[in-house]
Amino acid sequence: MRGGPALRLLSSLIAALLWCGPADAHALLVQYELPLPLGYYLAGAGATVALSYAVVAWFLRHPVAPSLSERRLRRSPPPAVRHAGELASIALYLLLVAAGLFGVQGDVADNILPTAIWVVWWVGVAFVSVFVVDIWYLLNPLAAIARRTAKGLYGLFPDRRPLPMPAWLDVWPAAVLFLCFSWAEQVWPANAVPASLAAGVLLYSAVTWTGMALFGVEP
Repeated sequence: MRGGPALRLLSSLIAALLWCGPADAHALLVQYELPLPLGYYLAGAGATVALSYAVVAWFLRHPVAPSLSERRLRRSPPPAVRHAGELASIALYLLLVAAGLFGVQGDVADNILPTAIWVVWWVGVAFVSVFVVDIWYLLNPLAAIARRTAKGLYGLFPDRRPLPMPAWLDVWPAAVLFLCFSWAEQVWPANAVPASLAAGVLLYSAVTWTGMALFGVEP
């Protein structure tokens, strides 16, 4: 087949979509009466999508430099602050996974994991990191665990060094994982089942740690 990697990827995605079955995305279990005319909602939803694309296009053409607080946080956070943040994030990670695996499996409101993933992390941490300061850089438990593991591995195997990141990968791993995460949030039927969500967190962690073990934590 002629064409570059992007064309081959697009063709593969189209072929995969042709074999997909139906999916119920964000279905409402009860009837909901809109307090405003339907046209208002349709106009607002359309304007939101259009403005979102306009904002993204503007930032692509006019990159914004990191804020002063973000540069300070990324460059040289105080060791005590970084150490405390990493320990707290690791403890919270273990707590959430344990709650998902061994906690109440009935109503999602009775288990902390679904709310922590789909509200606090997916919305709260993401928006704060984008618009205020990159707190995920400081509180990422996967990176914190990998850093401590890497120190031990380098002590046992002093010749072990990370592989160079292939240039052709670029940001595709992040794009693919983001697509998988969005699918889980939108379509996955078990996305609010604590045990299933905890298993998904562990799978995502395993993929992330594999990449960190091969190419280093920071890349």
